[in-house]
Amino acid sequence: MDFTAIDFETANRQRGSVCAVGITQVRGGRIVETVEWLVVPPTGLTAFEDINISIHGITPEMAATGSSWTDSLSRIGDLAGDGPLVAFNVPFDRSVMKGSSEMTGLSPLANPWHCALELSRRHLTLDSYKLNVVGGFLGVDAFEHHQAGADALACAQVVLALSDRLRQPTLAGLWPDAGPAPAPVDNGASKFFGRGYSSKVSDLPAANPAASPSHPLFGQHVIFTGDLKSMGRWEAMEAAARCGAHNGAGVTKKTTVLVVCGVTGFAPGYDPARGSSKERKAQAYRDKGQDIVMITEDDFLLLTAI
Repeated sequence: MDFTAIDFETANRQRGSVCAVGITQVRGGRIVETVEWLVVPPTGLTAFEDINISIHGITPEMAATGSSWTDSLSRIGDLAGDGPLVAFNVPFDRSVMKGSSEMTGLSPLANPWHCALELSRRHLTLDSYKLNVVGGFLGVDAFEHHQAGADALACAQVVLALSDRLRQPTLAGLWPDAGPAPAPVDNGASKFFGRGYSSKVSDLPAANPAASPSHPLFGQHVIFTGDLKSMGRWEAMEAAARCGAHNGAGVTKKTTVLVVCGVTGFAPGYDPARGSSKERKAQAYRDKGQDIVMITEDDFLLLTAI
């Protein structure tokens, strides 16, 4: 079994603001090497936000000594070769590579991706599927979560432990339905045909009652507007539900969070009253005193990765 586990940390809520990379090489079913390094976020995305610093501990001063994303992407390619990349939350990590590459005028690597988080959810029954929780359940030694190198190593160890547990010595056996990741759909077709757009509220993923009450999304009533670039609408609703959030089909008096999809950040002067029908309705409720927070898709990815 050959693969390369990868983990990214970001400076802020925008996916292209990579500030650290962790890599663990697995060759022949054995861990060969783990490396990590800091990255200077691409120009235009260099501002560090307090919430990110509180998660990974990387400061602007620390990242300033790091490598460029151009050099980092080349190094990742050298370490991974043409083999598969495995991450614990593929929608997040793949979008970081894509966003950072777009900001630098580069093309992301074409390697296939496999999600260890999805694999864990499919085969384990746990109250939480955070990397440290899954790792602890599978006997992985305690590690410093949200340190890129430690997370990449733990991700690799989780996959190897599940391989032993399931008696599946190949990636094809672990992910039998895996194929090339589909390109994001921006033509609006998913609005009419994708799950999560037309489903009844009672059929939507239900809030996980065992989720941590301290999670920012716990107990929130979350609505999505627009097409996500990192995952499907249903997958996003499942992610919100796992954090203890309640999903809905439209903005109502219960709504507390509106996720504006397909954008990496709100432009200066952003006016919800000129946005989608859900944005306009949410703003109307806000004008009447209702507490509704509007976040971007990047904000949502960051929150669900906590």
